[in-house]
Amino acid sequence: MQASRWQEVQEIFDAALRMPPAERDVYLAEACGDDAALLGDVTTMLNIHQRSKGDDKKPTKRQAPTEEDTVSLIGKTVGPYEIDSRIGVGGMGVVYKAHDSRLDRFTALKCLPLNMVSDKMARERFINEAKAASRLDHPNICAIFDIGELPDGQLYIAMPYYDGSTLAKMIKKGPMHHAEATNIIHNIAQGLRIAHEHDIVHRDIKPANIMLTNDGGVKILDFGVAKMAGVEMTGTGVSVGTAAYMAPEQLTGSKIDHRVDIWALGAVLFEMLNGKRAFPGDNVYAMIYSIINSDLEFSDNIPDYLLNVLRNSLVKNVDERFNSIEEFIAHLIADEEAVTSIEQVNHNLSVPNDDHAGWNEELLELIAHVYTRYLGPIAPVLVKKEALKHEELDALLNALAEKLEDEMQRENFIHSAHKKIKNPNSHSSSGLDTVINEITPEQVTEVEDALRYHLGPVASAMVKRALHKNKTYENLVMALSESLDSDAERKTFRTKLGLDN
Repeated sequence: MQASRWQEVQEIFDAALRMPPAERDVYLAEACGDDAALLGDVTTMLNIHQRSKGDDKKPTKRQAPTEEDTVSLIGKTVGPYEIDSRIGVGGMGVVYKAHDSRLDRFTALKCLPLNMVSDKMARERFINEAKAASRLDHPNICAIFDIGELPDGQLYIAMPYYDGSTLAKMIKKGPMHHAEATNIIHNIAQGLRIAHEHDIVHRDIKPANIMLTNDGGVKILDFGVAKMAGVEMTGTGVSVGTAAYMAPEQLTGSKIDHRVDIWALGAVLFEMLNGKRAFPGDNVYAMIYSIINSDLEFSDNIPDYLLNVLRNSLVKNVDERFNSIEEFIAHLIADEEAVTSIEQVNHNLSVPNDDHAGWNEELLELIAHVYTRYLGPIAPVLVKKEALKHEELDALLNALAEKLEDEMQRENFIHSAHKKIKNPNSHSSSGLDTVINEITPEQVTEVEDALRYHLGPVASAMVKRALHKNKTYENLVMALSESLDSDAERKTFRTKLGLDN
């Protein structure tokens, strides 16, 4: 976007807002003259303004919760939840740390502020968040435990309590290494894949809605403005979602689908890599104009595979964008160099550089090699952190297993880790397998076909990635089965490939 062009648009736009709506058409015709493009730009901005805020009012945010709203519940009991402290506050809720007396665990309790109790739209969004998230079960999506209402009409949602911080806080520290950014974006995309499979479009993906937990987890928060099949939220405009991460069709009021989440994911990735927003602006309208009209400028230090992802995510014409989140993921992880880089960066993350409580470094690498099948590139970091807390092998493996999603994964990990440690062929100087690759091209095709039935187009990229770490057919199938979402799917996949009878 040329600054002079926006200044011209803004001058006419601001002047039009100051006059009665009935006089605007005449003014615009005179101000824009024969410049049809200028008239179109100003008209677009006026339409966005009118849709989101009304005819002649300046943009205003929903009234933030007052101090009374944010502290009134501390020390009190909400249902079975004993409020401990306040975690944070936003436009749509106050989040508290609370103790669940029934299950003896801490939860995060999101409460609709008192000043919004009578706001029908706010209540609708709040309940929508609970409904949308409760339909989804995935490690990268914040779960919903409970929803309730107090006698005064105040609503609350109970969620897991995570130790960590938001992606927004991490980005404030500056540009991130491309491998670390890839790892985080891959996790977010996996969560969105499940949402889209359930016909849920998040519509508000942004750094503030991504929680990075201290144990390496990535969680998508706030489905308050999600669009579900058969459920259309009332209200439109830039108040639904956050303008900096909204696709052009979302801003202009055109029909939207799951591809607005792909655009937002690209905008978040751009910001992670550059430390600044993809489409900046001095105010919200400058930002919106930039999103609709400006071309992106990429820095020279972004790897080609990420440039490809960004260009195909941040395409203004929705029909030229990645068609699905599976396609996004496939391009994100297909590059062999990128996969290696992710592992190297995570391997060197800030873990105390000591003897890891006396553990043999090669042994930890062997355990991490198995653990990576379940948690991906963050696995080596978690293994080293847990090694500082435990002195015995069984205690270490059990602690690592507890971080996995289900009992079958936990049992498979412990069994595979013991098998790996006892296998003499595994003890190379690098701690990686030295077994000769026993997988034939025919077997690779067979595995791809079986996985494609469950995951679609992303299957080929996942098999390619798994081949770098699994040199036997059995290990390859077992590793890939863990990428599926349910025990039934995993068993069907393994049975089809001859591993389960």
